[in-house]
Amino acid sequence: MKVQLNPNLLGFKCIRCGARYPVGDYFEGCSACAREGHAASLAAQYVESAPVENSGRMPLVCESYLGEGQTPLHSLDELASQLGVARLWAKLESANPTGSHKDRMSRYVVARAQQLGIPKVVAATSGNAGVSLAATAASVGMHATIVTRRGAPGRWVEAIRGHGAEVIECPDAASRWVEAGKMAQAGTHYPATNHLTPPVGSNPFGVQGYKSLGYELVAELGPEAVDAILVPTDRGDLLWGIYEGLREMKELGQLAKMPRLFATEPYPRIFSVLHGADYRESFPGISRQASVAGSTVTWQALCAVRASGGAAVVVDDPVAESSRLELARNSVAAELCSAASLGALRSLVADNTLSPGATVVLIITSDGTLF
Repeated sequence: MKVQLNPNLLGFKCIRCGARYPVGDYFEGCSACAREGHAASLAAQYVESAPVENSGRMPLVCESYLGEGQTPLHSLDELASQLGVARLWAKLESANPTGSHKDRMSRYVVARAQQLGIPKVVAATSGNAGVSLAATAASVGMHATIVTRRGAPGRWVEAIRGHGAEVIECPDAASRWVEAGKMAQAGTHYPATNHLTPPVGSNPFGVQGYKSLGYELVAELGPEAVDAILVPTDRGDLLWGIYEGLREMKELGQLAKMPRLFATEPYPRIFSVLHGADYRESFPGISRQASVAGSTVTWQALCAVRASGGAAVVVDDPVAESSRLELARNSVAAELCSAASLGALRSLVADNTLSPGATVVLIITSDGTLF
C-alpha cells in the first residue's frame, strides 16, 4: 500500500511552550520542555487553508488497513429523559474492526513505519492498543512486538498472539516502558506508545488519527448540536485527538462552539492536578477499569480539558458497574471505563455543571469483551 506525507503538513508544534519542529518523528515530545524538566507532546501543523475532508489534515495520505472509523452513534433517549438532558448519544467505538478506538491510531503508526522502511512496530500496553496494533501490522505483513505487564488479562494476550505478534511480559507498567523504549531508541522498532516517565502522549502521527472521531461527531450531529463529550481517560491520547479535531473544525467555520470535554477517571489524577497538584507526580490507585488504570497525567490531557472548559470526573468501580448494567439495558455494551462516563454524567447534572438542555455524547471505547 502506498503511503505519502501529506503535502499540507508543515511540521510539529509543542502544545506547552509553542516550540516548532520540522516534519519528523518525535517519540519523546518536546526537547525544549524536556530540558526544563517538563514533558509535553507535539501536535501536527497544517497549511491554514487545508480542509479536513479527504485526509487534508491527517499527517499521511494512506488507505485504511482495516476499515476503521464511521462508527455508529446510538441514541439513548430514555436515559436522557431520566437524567434530565435534552439528548444523549453513545459513540460506539467498539464497532471498529478490532473492537476499540485504537484502530484509528494504529493506521497511522503502521503507515509511518512502512513509509520509513522500519519492519517492526512496538507498543507498551496490556490491552486494546496491543490487539489493534498487532492486527494492523499483520494486515501488511509487518512484525509487532507488544510489551505487557505480568498478569495482563488473558483474552487480550491471546488476541494479540492470535494476530501473530510477539508478546514480552514485564513485572509492571514502568518496566514495560523501559523495554519498549530500548527498542525504539535502537531503531529496530517503530513505537506506537509512550515510553517516558513522566509521560508524553503516544506517537504524534498515530494520535492524529483520533481527530477523525471529532470530525465524525460534527458531521453526524451538526455544528451546534453537542454541548459535552465524556471520554474515558488515562494518558489522554483519545481526549486530545478529539479536541484537536473539534478545534480544527471550529477554526474552519464548521463548528459553532467547542463542546466541553470531560475526562472520566477511576481515581483522582487529572482531577488532582486541576486542583493544584503537579502533573509530573505519580497518582497510584487500584481499579477494575483496566484500560484507564494508570498512575500518570499528561500535559495533553490537561490542555484538552482546560481549553474546552471541561473538567475531570472521578467515578469509582461500583458506580461504573451499575452504569454498565444500565447501559446494557439500553442496548449498549461498554467496557467498565466507558460505562463510568454515564456515572460521571449523573454527577455533572446533579451539581448543575451541565444544564437540562444539554446534548451529550458518551465515547464507548470498547465493549469489554476481551476482559
